[in-house]
Amino acid sequence: MTRPSILLRLSALASFAACSSATAIDEAAAAMANHIISIKRLNEIYTSEVSADFGDSEKLWATNTLWQWKKILGEISSAIRYSNYHSYLGCYNETGLSGNQRRQVLDNLFTPYDGKIFISERTVINIDQRSCYLMSAELGVFRECLESAPQNVIEHFELQPAGPSMKMLEGFYDAIERRLLGEDVDVSTDTGTITITQDEEMVIDLTFCPVINYLIGDLTKPEVTFKSLAREATDFMVDYSGKHVKDRDFFYQAYNNSLTDEKPPRMKQWHDVVVNVTSRTDDQGYNRCLNYTIQESMVLTQTTGGMAEVSFPRDETVGREDEECIFYLVRAMANHPYLCRMDLKGKVKTNDDDEDKKEGSGAPWSKGASGASAFVSVAAGLALNILF
Repeated sequence: MTRPSILLRLSALASFAACSSATAIDEAAAAMANHIISIKRLNEIYTSEVSADFGDSEKLWATNTLWQWKKILGEISSAIRYSNYHSYLGCYNETGLSGNQRRQVLDNLFTPYDGKIFISERTVINIDQRSCYLMSAELGVFRECLESAPQNVIEHFELQPAGPSMKMLEGFYDAIERRLLGEDVDVSTDTGTITITQDEEMVIDLTFCPVINYLIGDLTKPEVTFKSLAREATDFMVDYSGKHVKDRDFFYQAYNNSLTDEKPPRMKQWHDVVVNVTSRTDDQGYNRCLNYTIQESMVLTQTTGGMAEVSFPRDETVGREDEECIFYLVRAMANHPYLCRMDLKGKVKTNDDDEDKKEGSGAPWSKGASGASAFVSVAAGLALNILF
């Protein structure tokens, strides 16, 4: 056999192996996508930007869900910690059980995966039909877990990879846009409607996923601290002109690679934010938004009571490029697997008493009891407070 023919044979074998691997991932992703939480069902669980972003298209939502699972199952873990985890909304919907009994089923299901699957202690929603929780897991672990689970458990388990649209409170995009345009923002809360005026700080509450508590509390890894995770999150947003953000963003990938014929307006808006910001990197590799506003001007300061603050100069949040930078920051954070929810918060005047000011939060994102492991607040270009 001649050398060229050997090379051709090796090439053919490599192609066959790659094709077989891709087919296996496609099949596994399709199986996991069967546990999808539909837009209609999701809207019953908590408020989000899913309907606004996806135009209530269950078909596009299913395409997104399948893509998310292919991404999760196809990624190769690396030394970069955030590439080893993903965030989810998980629900158990067996009727006839109490919330505590449904939680016990999930605890029993996840026990063999201690240190690999993480679940919030409190429910996102707990009603007669289902109990839902925020979850984190190492890549591929849920596939292994469900392949070995009893059928009577699997058929009641719903699992949705958490993309950016799920993580943002309903009305979040419009509120940020109006705030940057200099308008007052009305926000609905569980106590009524409140107004965030232009002369008051507006912040964004971030609910981090359960894996954060594990990473910081792991005594065998003293090198993992709040500062190291914050640095890691910053690297995720800025490294290689936003490569990590682009890789994980369905709207960016769908618009660029024609993954679907459906292109709702929000898909283009978010796509354009990512493209416009990351394309401003000059020949020397410098990008004002990424390297200055996010990497240099975003100052992280740990304060008392387990709090921290990141500050941005007020005079830097002007102009179209700076507005896009804030939206990019929001989108990049929402793509990070450590983050599960984003919500508005600020010092506001209530409608009932204009003289009194109090800390108010955005619309309650949960339709039931809320639950989370850690909370973060970030001003839209002003300040970031983090609680662990």
